[in-house]
Amino acid sequence: MSVLSGTIRHICIFHPYVYNPTKVDQLFENKNEDKQIIERYLDTLLSLTMHGIADKLFIKLLDYYKNIDADGAEFYWNEYDKEEE
Repeated sequence: MSVLSGTIRHICIFHPYVYNPTKVDQLFENKNEDKQIIERYLDTLLSLTMHGIADKLFIKLLDYYKNIDADGAEFYWNEYDKEEE
């Protein structure tokens, strides 16, 4: 098993709620503004983007978050940009 396959397997077992787009969509539908919850999702999604997973979901949630905490969203965007370089 490759390192990437092992990482993806680990993520699916231990973090299935984060990789499930339906759960993220529920944040939007419920108009959830709890920064701790959103940042927990952003943290995990950001780590997934390093493996080429969940980029679109991360950006979608980040776009939502910028209306709640612009400074916090800028931090996450800068971290994401670092990974893209």
